[in-house]
Amino acid sequence: MPIFGAWQFSDLIVSGPDPFGSNALANADAVGATSFTIDASAAVQMIDLTDDDTNLEDADGSQELSLPTTFDGIAWGAGAAGDVEIEYSYVTRPA
Repeated sequence: MPIFGAWQFSDLIVSGPDPFGSNALANADAVGATSFTIDASAAVQMIDLTDDDTNLEDADGSQELSLPTTFDGIAWGAGAAGDVEIEYSYVTRPA
């Protein structure tokens, strides 16, 4: 059972072009021009998953929440295989 920490989008303070474009092309203008910080009052949320392999991947229909969780006011129940997908991957550098 993989366990990882995550922050909500509302916990991020973004400066510059939107790095979270939700299309296949993303937002090339954001590369090197955008910074984001995690709000000092934000708390990391631990997410507990079940998966049929050792990889946490996008479009993997076997990944599901082991426990219910709420992100940005949206409640997600346990179960329902395929509900957890990794939509973004970033290289972060300290400022």
